[in-house]
Amino acid sequence: MLTTCDVSSPEQAQQILRWYCLRWRIEDWHRVLKSGCNIEKLQHKTAERLKRTIAINLVIAWRIMLLTLLGRECPQLAAEVLFSDLEIQVLIASSKKTEPTPPAGASRT
Repeated sequence: MLTTCDVSSPEQAQQILRWYCLRWRIEDWHRVLKSGCNIEKLQHKTAERLKRTIAINLVIAWRIMLLTLLGRECPQLAAEVLFSDLEIQVLIASSKKTEPTPPAGASRT
């Protein structure tokens, strides 16, 4: 394996290998950003809006990756472990194409 980092001990070589192993996780994250979040299709009139949208999509991509990994490792994991009650309502409503029920005490605007 080639690297531009200085390696003068077995411990440093092991660290480089650990970094390299993480590369595939980062590649997956970029794939989710591109295909799942369609980040390359973003078009905003200002750089500030684009920065905010990208920041939100970075978190969404991370969460999609987490859900994918956990779904593979723990397929019986309850949704409540990963989502709040409101998030579950939104997901259910989205899958049914209806509006979620507002939380108790909240008013619709």
